[in-house]
Amino acid sequence: MKIILHGGYSDHDVTENNSFYREIVKDINKDVVKVLLVLFAKRDEAQAELFSRVVSNFKKIEDVIFNFTKAEQTNFIEQVRESDVVYLSGGQTIKLINILKSYPDFISSLKDKVVVGDSAGTYALSAWFYSKSEGGIFEGLGIAPVNVICHSDGQNSENLEELNNGNENLFLRDYEYRVFD
Repeated sequence: MKIILHGGYSDHDVTENNSFYREIVKDINKDVVKVLLVLFAKRDEAQAELFSRVVSNFKKIEDVIFNFTKAEQTNFIEQVRESDVVYLSGGQTIKLINILKSYPDFISSLKDKVVVGDSAGTYALSAWFYSKSEGGIFEGLGIAPVNVICHSDGQNSENLEELNNGNENLFLRDYEYRVFD
């Protein structure tokens, strides 16, 4: 499993995100790359616009053919198993984590996938995270063995340091990402 954690706003059409999208697909050697966009962290009325923006950013990679699917809770694990890339969007972190926890096979179904988190998605994938908007330190799913702050501006680092749990503390600014192979 390859994990890519993004600090926030990966859906924005900015130059800084181009290398991020290229990194997602660079090691996938298939005729068609199947991307599952997991937008559970967003309100229903915001999902269509987000889907469109993320697809547009992926399509800047002109030498790759994509098949995009919007994740549905009714057949989610089947969709994960059929995908090459699982992209967890930003939005409401606790909502996303609770939905993902309701699928006991979620983590095991990520084997051999490229798993991407953006903001709330990054928090969900991490071991622990500090979120100013959520109001404290919370436990993620532990897929990436890091404690993280997204949208980092250098403040609040002491909130992760008090965890003292042996995990790397990761401070991701907007448009910044980190790869774990």
